Amino acid sequence: GPAQPVQARKWLERAASRGNARAAFTLAALLASANPPDARGAARWRARARELGYRPLQAPGAGGGARAGTAALSSPAKAQALWRAAERGDEAAVAALADRAAIESRDAFGRGALAWASAAGRANVVELLLRRGAGVDSSDHYGITPLMLAAGSGSVSTVADLLRAGAHPDAADRAGNTALMRAAGLRNPEALRRLLAAGAHVGVRDAQGWSALDFALAADATQCAALLRARGAVAAVGRAPEARSLEVVRRASGPYPDLYAGWSDVAVAASRDSPGLLRAVLGRAARVGERTAGGASPLTIAAESGAVDSLSTLLARQARSARASALDSGALLAAVRAGQDDAVRTLLAHGVSPDAASASSAVPLLLAAQAGHSQIVRLLIAAHARTAARSADGRTALMQLAEGGETDLVQALLQAGAGLEVEDRSGRTALWYAARAGRSSVARLLVERGARLDHADQEGVTPLGAACRAGDAELVAWLAARGAEVDARTRRGDTPLMIAASLGRAAVVGQLLALHAQVNATDALGETPLIIASRAGQAGIVGQLLDAGAATGLRDRDRFTAADVARARSFSGIVALLRGG
Repeated sequence: GPAQPVQARKWLERAASRGNARAAFTLAALLASANPPDARGAARWRARARELGYRPLQAPGAGGGARAGTAALSSPAKAQALWRAAERGDEAAVAALADRAAIESRDAFGRGALAWASAAGRANVVELLLRRGAGVDSSDHYGITPLMLAAGSGSVSTVADLLRAGAHPDAADRAGNTALMRAAGLRNPEALRRLLAAGAHVGVRDAQGWSALDFALAADATQCAALLRARGAVAAVGRAPEARSLEVVRRASGPYPDLYAGWSDVAVAASRDSPGLLRAVLGRAARVGERTAGGASPLTIAAESGAVDSLSTLLARQARSARASALDSGALLAAVRAGQDDAVRTLLAHGVSPDAASASSAVPLLLAAQAGHSQIVRLLIAAHARTAARSADGRTALMQLAEGGETDLVQALLQAGAGLEVEDRSGRTALWYAARAGRSSVARLLVERGARLDHADQEGVTPLGAACRAGDAELVAWLAARGAEVDARTRRGDTPLMIAASLGRAAVVGQLLALHAQVNATDALGETPLIIASRAGQAGIVGQLLDAGAATGLRDRDRFTAADVARARSFSGIVALLRGG
């Protein structure tokens, strides 16, 4: 299991609440195999998984048992959650999810969590994953290592961490490209210095015969070129660096693999931030709208690659037509997905709509909010992007950013007219998401701006109840002080005190008791907070409830007392507490 089960459960609940059927079923398996098992919770999430269309071959508890179900079914969902957390730099979530199996899992391109973190330049997560045993030189299906991805991310600290962990500085992908070439081509002199200090060789050439110096010259990276020349680097064989004429796209020959197979010359030139090469290719009657075999346009390629100069050249040359407008839309979405701030800025400056969308993709503002690209969100807000756009599950950018704790961006969205009381398909508002994530500063801002304190979701959970789930006692007290109902009932009859007791939130239980929450309230099954805490093995909370006057003789609908459910699970310490000794 994960190093921090509570964090793992929180992550799975978040994914399941967004409509992820596999996460819902995995959560059911996790609860069924807990010690003690949470049969009610497992049944609820199994039902939710079925509603979402998940059809497992074997349910938790059947055949091989719940633990076998967890082992067989939790890995894919956990791995995907880990990749997302690694990309966003969510260290707490990575720590909870990064067991050996999840760390070793790979996506369709052969990349694991370390590759995702390295590509995003998340040095804190890279360091954590390396400590957990991630392979520092593990490559994807194209031979690309985490060090190569880090060199392209612009994060010098990530490059340094990988080199300290023993990453091979001269490792090459299937096209012969190295981390040194990536750093040179992306104008990253600091990363280049680190690689050279670690022993990277300047004479290595790729499948096209290019050295790191060629990449630097092609990108007009003057500082990188100077560093490489100082180490004795030379450009393409038979051509002096100063006299090189980058007017032809060179292709791999012989047995070498060509990663650009199916790409036109203009598409290849667009991926290199070399406007001279691009202008030369376009001057030979090449078309701006030419697409690759996969359907990508040169504009999209330039935007996704962060090749700003090439992007500007293409935008200046393209005809203003309906087709060109469609290309602009795809380019902006690609730039947002790739987190290319400068490319987004360039496209917006050329008049591309901030609300560009495609039939199969969300609008840019939602994509940026979901990915945590804060600077891009700011750019889109400044460009007057629509704030009301929704994802498939009905979530808005305000909800995404509230959950992420981005207080300044939430403020900006509110000033731009984002709706406070807009609900997603589960009836949840931005305040609910902020409370559920324990984002106190955002929750306070939303309430101060007029968000309803008791706006419950479809299950009847209010923001205060959501804060109880998050374990945020301070936020619970703050919401209650402003009028939130401390005994608000969910559709199943649960009160905030029951929610906190079931999850072991001792600080929240203490706060609710101080607020005079009903200690002997019963839910739809006749269970009291004391019975719930006893079943969950929460001895400390049982003691809190007893001190607050909880009745030990109350029975649920099956006629069981708190002592009965504790005895059935061999919680002898709790039984003794309930008996007064």
